[in-house]
Amino acid sequence: MKDLRHTYWYSILDKNVDALVDCFSDDAELEYGFNITLSGRDNIRDFFTKLMENDNFFRQIPVGANPLIEFINDNSANGR
Repeated sequence: MKDLRHTYWYSILDKNVDALVDCFSDDAELEYGFNITLSGRDNIRDFFTKLMENDNFFRQIPVGANPLIEFINDNSANGR
């Protein structure tokens, strides 16, 4: 679950539509807010592609406290 949340948030920050859409099942229902409801991955992909390609798009910043930490060994880690 934590990896899914990280992938979703960082996909938005990175404007990576493919990784974002991979967070959803083929028959997903997304209630985005602002009276926007999307059905299925294709509609979700279309929506986020148009949104993120818009030059006037104010980058949405997901809110949360879930750092992505990859442990390399007992003394090293990479984080984002």
